[in-house]
Order: sequence, then structure tokens, then C-alpha cells
Amino acid sequence: MDERVMIFVDGSNLLRGIGQEINIKVNSLKPPDDLLSLAYMIVDSLWSIRLSTDPRVGAIGGRVIRRYWFGSFEGSEEDGIRLRESLRRRDFEPVLFHKPKQQGKEKRVDLAIAREMLLNAFQHNYQVAVLVAGDEDYLDLVQDIKRFGIRVTGSFFSNRTSPKLTLAVDYFHELHIWGIGHKELVAKLQENNPSLKSGEP
Repeated sequence: MDERVMIFVDGSNLLRGIGQEINIKVNSLKPPDDLLSLAYMIVDSLWSIRLSTDPRVGAIGGRVIRRYWFGSFEGSEEDGIRLRESLRRRDFEPVLFHKPKQQGKEKRVDLAIAREMLLNAFQHNYQVAVLVAGDEDYLDLVQDIKRFGIRVTGSFFSNRTSPKLTLAVDYFHELHIWGIGHKELVAKLQENNPSLKSGEP
């Protein structure tokens, strides 16, 4: 069955989640290259090794037609261009927003994910969605996407995912720090970054 698959990554959320998993402080708005490489590796492994052969996903033989990365960044426009170029090299469609330092919580990422998922669902561009996010904010979006007849797989670090979201998706797959060479990347990041203090979110 040649079903079309789209992957939607809340990149800011993923970078913060990785930081918490490996116990380092992370500025998701200005991520170091090693952290981005680890995040790319995790998403690559999620589909190619874990989900593409899992009958519960319902997409065996399916093909990924687009991978979106949503996030915000700090700095100059040149910083944004460099981040977009990095994402493009790894076959992600970057949807990035410039975030001034004084601005509060960024909601544009959530809205952009909802917009792309719904527009593509309305156009029948895909049959299987993979949402890499753990926020309860996506609960209504998942229910709306399922009404188009699309199967939704959710994936994130299980202890950082809303229980309501894991129940809303058709299938939840726990995310891990994995991929070829991931241990070396984790060691470099831990060596070059301060550890999270006990009790820090």
C-alpha cells in the first residue's frame, strides 16, 4: 500500500525535550549544531527504523512526502537563514519565526502546525500524520485531523507528553534518544553545556 505520510515536528518542543532527557540546559531559540544534529537523527530514526515497519501505524510501504519543522529563533535574519539551510539539508520544510528576546511565550508555532496539518488534510495530501509533539494544546487539532479519515501517530518522550494526547492519537510511539552515533553527540553536548539544576523544568 503506497500511502502518503507527512511528519510534523514541533522543533522547539523537541529541542527542549532532548535537553531535559540528557540533563542539559537548552536555548531552543539558538540551538548548537550538535543539538540540531541529534534532533535530526532522532526524527530520522523514528520513521525509518521504528514506524515504517510497525503495522499499528498502518503505513507499511508508505512514503514520506514531506517533513515539516516548526520553530522560533533568536538573533539576526542571517541566523534564521543558517537554520533554514541546515533544515533543508536534512530534507525538512522549515517553518520558522523570528522571536524578539523581550517577547513572551511563542504561540505562532502551534498555530502554524495546526494550519499546515489542516490545509494538507483538506486537500487530501496525506493519509498518515506523524506528530512529534507532546503538548495538550494539540488535542483538538488531532481530533479534527482524524475527522478527515487520517490516521494520526503521536510521538514524544512519554514522561513529557500529555496523557490526554496519547489517548487522542490513533497510536502513540514513545520517543527515545537514538540513532547511529547518538552517544557521542550526547557526550559532547553534556561536556559543553551546563547541567540542569535539580527540580528545574
